[in-house]
Amino acid sequence: MKRMQCLKTFEKICAFFIQSTLDKSYIEKIDRELLKNSNKETVLLVKNVKAFHSMRKSLCLKIFTHIGNSPILTQLADSRGIIQYKKCPENSTCAISKVKLKQSHGILLVIDGSHLMTIHSRYKIILYHFWTLVHMPEEIGLEAMKWLTRQHWWRGGIGCNHTVCTERILQYDDHVFAKTMYVKLKSVAEFIEKDLVKIPIQK
Repeated sequence: MKRMQCLKTFEKICAFFIQSTLDKSYIEKIDRELLKNSNKETVLLVKNVKAFHSMRKSLCLKIFTHIGNSPILTQLADSRGIIQYKKCPENSTCAISKVKLKQSHGILLVIDGSHLMTIHSRYKIILYHFWTLVHMPEEIGLEAMKWLTRQHWWRGGIGCNHTVCTERILQYDDHVFAKTMYVKLKSVAEFIEKDLVKIPIQK
């Protein structure tokens, strides 16, 4: 696995995704800075973001390899939301193993509100971690927005400086935002490296 970045670096990556959520022109500003090739801080930031994406890709490929390139992974990567039901229809087929399922042995997933899929319960944790990896950049932005909407000074972002808002999010409660995301990413990486192979894919 590609090495996990330190918490300090990860917090800067969080800042990148929060800023790009708050300011739709932020990526263009970064690109313009790169063209100048004189801002070492921006060059390092982009390098770290690329390393973050590379690590996510590496971990996702391990899941693809273990499951056998199942179409369900592609669907999860492209989806915007999932609803899970604790049971599945009797004799439905697991999308991963292709084995017939008893109602109590599987779960039903509704992807993007319309696509139904059943899997054996043992694979739930794999798909959860895959979803987390694929959608973490968006999750960082969404969680930041949730935090902002709870702040009395936010007022829909009217008159707010995006850089200052980002700093307030990240500095709040002893940097709990980045710490929480970092622990989540680390636990996913450790599961994939140590425990993924323990879950058999029965065909």
